[in-house]
Amino acid sequence: MGATNKSVREEIKVITKELVKKCINRYVERINVLDEHPDFVCDNHVRDKAIDPIIMYKLSNDGGALSLKGRGGREYEFLVEFDPYNFAYGIYFGCRCTLHNRRKIATQVEECNDEWQHIRERVIEALNNTFVDLDFSDREIPTDNVSDRTYWPFWFRLGEEESVQDVAALATKIIRNVYRWFLDDENYDLIMKEPIAKKIKRGRKKENAVHTRYTNKEYNAVIEQLKDTSMYCPDAVTYFEKFMDTLLRNDIIRRYHLYEKCWIVNGMENCDFAEIVAEFSNRITTKIKEVKEMVRDGKIVRVEIKNISWSLFSPIMLSSGGSVFDEIRKQYGHKAIDIEVEKYIKQIMADVFGKIN
Repeated sequence: MGATNKSVREEIKVITKELVKKCINRYVERINVLDEHPDFVCDNHVRDKAIDPIIMYKLSNDGGALSLKGRGGREYEFLVEFDPYNFAYGIYFGCRCTLHNRRKIATQVEECNDEWQHIRERVIEALNNTFVDLDFSDREIPTDNVSDRTYWPFWFRLGEEESVQDVAALATKIIRNVYRWFLDDENYDLIMKEPIAKKIKRGRKKENAVHTRYTNKEYNAVIEQLKDTSMYCPDAVTYFEKFMDTLLRNDIIRRYHLYEKCWIVNGMENCDFAEIVAEFSNRITTKIKEVKEMVRDGKIVRVEIKNISWSLFSPIMLSSGGSVFDEIRKQYGHKAIDIEVEKYIKQIMADVFGKIN
């Protein structure tokens, strides 16, 4: 029994080692793209001592210096970093202060934090103004340690979907630019005398709501939409439920159980299904878009054209190929309706808009 347990532990150890290696290699490959960046230097030294195996890409400043000199003997590095020992942090970037050897550490940490609080809003503003689709307002992460007399007053974690070049490298340069301006003798004393600005979101309004499709919540929202009598007829909900029922009974759609609440077009071309949706929408929608003269059965008739309510279906239905509903909407009107399809549509509408139980 003891031998068996030992064997299991060894197997787990081997598997874990492989998983960790795979994860680390992924981050290493991502951060190594900075080898091609003209403004960054791969240098993992802290106080002339190599810190293996941490990967550090330091931003080069004027004259090639890898740090800026600050007050009290401190130096400021701006870098993108990955630590294989703490790989769960992923790739991160920001400002790291190298503290003076002969001054009290706690005092210097307090000074670094005070500086950051005085320029934080300027840094966030510059980042948010640069990155149109990102909001750095609540993104900073505080540091929980001082290591080798170095200290990060703040840092940012790079998103898994974000580019090292386009986000981490550029953001690090923006942060450096603000600090370089701040550390200039003409600016430092003036800024440090200013009151600390309150945290104000200067970027886009952060959207906390999660937008979803193919859920019970979205289906219920469709039902609520149909209750709007300024847009739809009074019995729109009943007609919609009967319409979905009719489509299911005729195998035009089927439930798609990979999702919480979803249907998929089944055995019908998307362009034909678009015609069915358009006809149904025309019968329940009350708002008229325009009136057109059309030829029907050899006679000129005036036809009311209404907006098609694609939004009733896009949150709950997939196209026949499994793509989002927009693929169906895009194909509407691109092909003349086949006579047999037109008869089929009329039959479906008769089933739906006949006597309602």
